Amino acid sequence: MIALNKQLESVISAAGQEVSNYQLNLFHDYTEILFKWHEKHNILSTRNMEYFIKRDFFDTVSFVEYLPSGLHVDLGTGAGIPGIILSILRHDNDFILVDRREKAIRFLEHVKIKLNLKNINVIKTDINKLNIPNMPNSILIKNFSNKIISKMNFIQKVKHLCKLMKSRIQGNYKVLMMTGSNALTAPKIIKIDEQTKAQCTIHKIKTPFFPTNRFILEIL
Repeated sequence: MIALNKQLESVISAAGQEVSNYQLNLFHDYTEILFKWHEKHNILSTRNMEYFIKRDFFDTVSFVEYLPSGLHVDLGTGAGIPGIILSILRHDNDFILVDRREKAIRFLEHVKIKLNLKNINVIKTDINKLNIPNMPNSILIKNFSNKIISKMNFIQKVKHLCKLMKSRIQGNYKVLMMTGSNALTAPKIIKIDEQTKAQCTIHKIKTPFFPTNRFILEIL
């Protein structure tokens, strides 16, 4: 426990954040549960815990800097990245975690109970059927993909996703997409459709652990 906590604490500090001992212990328990489930259900892209902590965990902790206060919807959350991690960092905010896969939903429900996370709501649905009664303050997307957008270029994917979200979730909210260097191809103003334009801002996540960086594309 001590070794894992030190790793987590070091990465949190490198991301410029501070957490309480209670939050640190929650991150510890989440990471252990995550890798136990991964052994049987293959819910992550890596079996290397150190890589996960320095890459996915670090990037998600860095994500919190650009998160407004309030209600957040994590689309295609998978193993709860970024939703679970952000819900621990922002325990006074609310998070809706959305995924269509049964094994992801079972994992998220298990984590919610085990960690007593009262600020998350887990929903099993496809984005095309999504119904959110309350307007969120942000929508979070990380590595979202499906058959429709798999052959699109990055800007086409962004336009498609934004148009789809606007059709399912009403309101004026931020869309925060965690992605790679393809974010650099985004224009300052993106035309979603004939009536809708959105402003794009690119934030670089500067990592001390890898030669390549990830980016957050903020769309408003």
